[in-house]
Formats: sequence, structure tokens, C-alpha cells
Amino acid sequence: MAKKTDEVNNEKQHQKLSPDKEVLLMYDESTGAINMVSDIDVKKGRPTTVTPLAENSHSFFEAKESSVLANFLSASRQGWMETQNKNKSLPRDQHQKHQSEVTHYFRIPESMMPEMVEAVNKVHKKVDDPDSRNLMNKYRISEKQLNRIKFDMKDIPWPELATMGITKAEVMGDKPTLDGMREGREIVLNRSMNLSPSNNMNIDIPASSLQLAQNRDGDVAVKLRAALPVAEFLTQEFEEKHSLSNDEKKAMIAGETLQRQLKEYIPELQREEWCYAGFSKETNRMVLVPRCDVTVPQYLMGGFVAPENSEVLSKAGRTEIQNCKLNDQERTPFTGTFQYNVHTQNWDTVERKFQSVYIYPSLARQLDEGRLKDLKEGLTIPGNGLKGSNGKDYDHLCIKINNRTNTPDYMLKSRMSAHDIASVESRYPGSFDKTVKINIADKPAEEQNNNKTQDIVQIPQENNNQKSQGPRR
Repeated sequence: MAKKTDEVNNEKQHQKLSPDKEVLLMYDESTGAINMVSDIDVKKGRPTTVTPLAENSHSFFEAKESSVLANFLSASRQGWMETQNKNKSLPRDQHQKHQSEVTHYFRIPESMMPEMVEAVNKVHKKVDDPDSRNLMNKYRISEKQLNRIKFDMKDIPWPELATMGITKAEVMGDKPTLDGMREGREIVLNRSMNLSPSNNMNIDIPASSLQLAQNRDGDVAVKLRAALPVAEFLTQEFEEKHSLSNDEKKAMIAGETLQRQLKEYIPELQREEWCYAGFSKETNRMVLVPRCDVTVPQYLMGGFVAPENSEVLSKAGRTEIQNCKLNDQERTPFTGTFQYNVHTQNWDTVERKFQSVYIYPSLARQLDEGRLKDLKEGLTIPGNGLKGSNGKDYDHLCIKINNRTNTPDYMLKSRMSAHDIASVESRYPGSFDKTVKINIADKPAEEQNNNKTQDIVQIPQENNNQKSQGPRR
């Protein structure tokens, strides 16, 4: 009877946890301690914590402002660096670990606390549970991620979104959508939109995207755009203004950012601006980020951005940055080719080149001695039994080191040549099912190595003078 009463009380306590309030959960990887943050000392980078119980919810710190959290993590990192400078005379193995190595913070809806505590416990106990790892990766915060946020919860125009049938609870429960809104990225809506203007007329928009934008007066509004029937860059007006080449169109269809800027009118700024440009296949529209909204950093993944590199990046080009590192703890440098990505609104590596073979730890720890040795020696190995960091199986893939980058390349088994399949099968019998081997063996030799995929949008040839007609801007 007492046990049943406790369960009822716990249920009542959990019902008090709000889905609209964001809180901070702290996990110490070295000890396994899981606590809720009740207060933070922003200047010293030190938290005050309480146990993760629903009865303590009244004292949970509300993580309202991203800039405050970023400053808190920055102060924590600075404190560690000062400690390291004092301990320079000590052997390396006696140096204190960076707090970010062992202490992780998760910004979560308060109502998610029990679920996150359970997930962290599983990961700490090394339980093989991809869902728990994915949940932690989804909600873990970092200084870099927080600095990308343009709009906090208090800035989002919830009443305006409500008129479109989008509730706060719905957004809070959809992390990718919430992150996109906060960072000012375009969010593609996979459903019809029902607008309810003041005249009570409902307007159905079958496919659309929305984006938060700040006007010249500092007000935040929702920019809603319906999908176009044809690709925007194929319209006569766009073609006449920008004259994109076929290669540029194909690159944008593949999700790349154009390697030059386009001058377009920006309604929020009420003027034309040079913009980083990409293309959304979901809406058939161009994705534009004004150059004035983008700052080229002094360092990218630890590598110094020289003035000549900065000049290239500021004009949407690609440039190589040397002595980059994957994280603070990684000592293996690489040369990264960087470009601004309009879809993530972040500086992404187009390519990473290591001086010697580098196998990412998430893959290396899954490989037995034989496959690890073969991979390092340049042989192709099967992905059977391996998983990506997202938990997805690699059973349909083979892996080989790319001679240019010295990092693993992943190949679909169904697109490998009969010769390559035979080579892998001779060393790892049973790696390919019969269907794959038959399908490949039956293909003509010229098709066996054909890894190209069809373009989603048909591009007219360069010498085709006929322009595609479509809606004007």
C-alpha cells in the first residue's frame, strides 16, 4: 500500500514539471553525478546544484538567456586555462582535465528531466542504447552553439505563431524546429498551414517554410513563404539577373552554398544586400543570408584565419585553414577547407585533410584488431556490425581510407564493382548478401562504378536559350 502511495505522489510531482520552462541538467562524467542547476555564478563559471527530484523544481535555474549561459561556460573555460598556466611545471598526466571533458550541461524542458536522468544513467553505465546517446547529443549545450542563437524563448512571437496553428508546446517538443527558430534559420514545414487572420478567414498553404527575422526597428516577426511550383533560380527574372551556370545550379541542388554572393532585396532591411546563397529543394526557393549578418571569426576549429582567408570567406568562397583540431582534447591537427553554410548558418568544413591516417574515435573503438589494421593499411573493410554516431547501422556500407584526406570514406555496397566485392569477400566471407553480389555482377563494367545520382531538379543545358517561366519575386 505504501509503495502504491509513493508512486501516486511521484506521479503528482512529475505533473508539476512544466514543458514550457527550460532548465539545466549537469552531468559529471568522472563520478556519474547527475544534478539540476539551481544557480550560476557567471563571472566565476561555477554552478550551484540540487538533486534531480520533482519536489525541487521550485529551485531549478531557469535557462532563459543564451548569452548568459555562453558567458557562464566561457568563464568556466577561462578558469581552467588559468589553472593550467599555473601548473605548467607539472607533468602532462598530472594536469587537471578541462571541465568540458568531464562536465556536461543539458538545456531541457523541465518536464523532460526524468527521461534525461534515465538516459544519462544508461550512458554512464555503458548500456548500449543509441536512443539515450542521441538524446544527450540533442540537448547538450556548448559555448559555440549558444553563440549562434539569435532569439531566446522570450523573443519568439508565440501569439503570431498561434494564429498559424503552431503552439509553444509543439515547438518545445521538436528540438530541430526550436533550434532553427532560435538561430534564425528557415524551417521547412512538413504540413499544411492554416492561417486565421483578424477577419476570421482561413487560408490553407499546402507547403511552406517559416523563419524568424528582426526588422530595422528591432521587432521580431515570422516570415512565412509558400513553396514555388518551379525552382526559383529557373525563373526568367532570376536567370536574367544572376546568370547561374549549370555547375552552380547542380551544387545548390546538392545542398551546397554558392561560391559567390548574390545581390538581392531584403524586406526586413528594406534595401538590397550582397547575400550568401543556397537553395531549398523542399520549397523550391533560394535561401539567402545577408553578408552584413555574418561575421568571419578569427579562429575556426582552433586554426587561425589570416586576413587573406577572411577576405575569401567574406565573399562566400572556400579557403584552407591550417592547424585545426576537432576539439580541445584532440591533439591531431588537420587542414580544413571552410565555407559558410546558409542552411546551418555556420562555418562548415567542406573537407578535412590529415597528415597521416586518422580514424574518428567513434569508429575506431568499434573495430577489432584485424579490421583496424586493414583500414590503416589502405584496404577496404565491411561495415557489418558497425554503427554511426547517430546509432544507424553500417551493414550496407564498406569503408576505406581516402588517400587525399587520410580519413575514412563510406561506400554503398550496392554500388561497388564486382572486383572490389570479391576482394572484401576474400578477407571477410559473408560480408555481402547474395542479392547485392548478383545485382552488381550482372551490371556492365561501365555501370559498376557509377556512383552518380540523378538530379532532383532538371537543369536545362547551357546552350538552351529557352527560359523557364515561373512566378516573379
